[in-house]
Amino acid sequence: MPEKAIESTFDAAAEVARPELEELLEAMTEEERNGAKKVLSWQKKWYLQAGHKRLGRIIVEFAKSYKC
Repeated sequence: MPEKAIESTFDAAAEVARPELEELLEAMTEEERNGAKKVLSWQKKWYLQAGHKRLGRIIVEFAKSYKC
């Protein structure tokens, strides 16, 4: 698949993922939202040094171990 097509596919998926995350956060209790904020803060802290792709792999690894 050409690089532009892959990028376009990722962009389209991100357009769907963003509002889904917004809905999830809005539906959370305050306690759940505080937990989510900790994960979001961790992402913000490390993304410039480790990159989103590597951090995403870590999150997926943890999601699998927690059977999410």
